[in-house]
Amino acid sequence: MHQTIGIIGVGHVGSAAAAAIIEHNICNTLLLFDSNHIKAEAQSLDLQDMLAFRARNTKIQAVQSIEQLASVNIIINAIGPTGKMQADRLEELSETAASTKEIFPLLMAAGFDGIILNITNPCDVITALIQKITGLPTTRVFGTGTALDTARLKRILAKELAISPTDIHGFVLGEHGESQFVSWSSLTIQMQSPDHFTGLPPLQKLEDDIRRAGWDIFLGKGHTSFGIGMVAATICSHIFTDAHALLPLSVYSQEFTTYIGLPACISANGVSIAKLPPLTPEEAKKLRCSAEIILAATNSC
Repeated sequence: MHQTIGIIGVGHVGSAAAAAIIEHNICNTLLLFDSNHIKAEAQSLDLQDMLAFRARNTKIQAVQSIEQLASVNIIINAIGPTGKMQADRLEELSETAASTKEIFPLLMAAGFDGIILNITNPCDVITALIQKITGLPTTRVFGTGTALDTARLKRILAKELAISPTDIHGFVLGEHGESQFVSWSSLTIQMQSPDHFTGLPPLQKLEDDIRRAGWDIFLGKGHTSFGIGMVAATICSHIFTDAHALLPLSVYSQEFTTYIGLPACISANGVSIAKLPPLTPEEAKKLRCSAEIILAATNSC
């Protein structure tokens, strides 16, 4: 199978995703589109230079129109706001929703019928908007959701305990934003509950640190990119390999009638919601409140 990916928006995030895709040899053809065509061409040339050090022949090409992405297997939407990142991702909605409404009708009119992976913030809301515009099945339109937040959870806990992040199993659930939360009741560290580790700071402080992690990165370097780029590349790999791998993504929940970060199984056909781990009453309330925030924002655009 000839595996093709198209990236819409090749700023910091889109280009980081592209670099991770190339580094891990995930597709045969990678097409790049940006409203700034000169930037897209420059990113394409820069990425092609990477191949000189890899025994690969990935075709990397900048395209001039959205319609040229119609035949790819996977679209990664990485449109970013032209202004500064906001502490609350919902504040980016007006601008990113307008770009979404402009671009995706063109893509569908050109005959696109693949999978769409959304990164653009506010992730859950924009993912819902893309699905509404495209009419594609909800199994084939989804977002990176709380996968990155879960990676940050693992990083922060691993540093506190001086262990490997791979020894930590659990999820951040809900909105990729301020109402997200850690499902501490189902999280394990080296097969033990967090209560087993007496050296940990209060769980609420850890949760606040996880929620603030993206903002801390932004304040230091002006953007976030590498982590989310690797998340996007990993999801694409799981699709192409039909991995049936589990990650917390922004997926459509019939229970909440909205997109929200939940454990999802990733395969060649897209995603399906996995069985949710048992939640405490407090966690269940947080999940419902998060869904209500996402739904209200979705209904506003």
